[in-house]
Amino acid sequence: MESYFDFTFCSILNTMALNEASRQGELGKHFGNFSNLLNSSTTVFYLVCLVVFPINAYFKIKNNLGSLHKKSVRDKIGFYYEGIKTEQPVHAYFNLFFMARRLLTGLIMIFMSDLPFF
Repeated sequence: MESYFDFTFCSILNTMALNEASRQGELGKHFGNFSNLLNSSTTVFYLVCLVVFPINAYFKIKNNLGSLHKKSVRDKIGFYYEGIKTEQPVHAYFNLFFMARRLLTGLIMIFMSDLPFF
């Protein structure tokens, strides 16, 4: 969970670099050799995962709300709410809120850095 912010920040920065290279007609440099190809492909993969992972977690928790305390459910999806009391549904979503805050913070830090009030 803690590295989610790092992945967010790095993936968005690399996506911006890809976008800028595309506008300047230099996209080939990002796919010119193996290390650049691997870096750019990893960026796209992580960007998709940054969005899909929290959505997937939300639906898994939502579908199992009544049985989050059972051992079989904890073994399957317990890492989504590990260390959190799940008596109330909103508590089970704590880590999802945490990831959403990290994603928004990364977006704000990158896209609003040129604004004068930031």
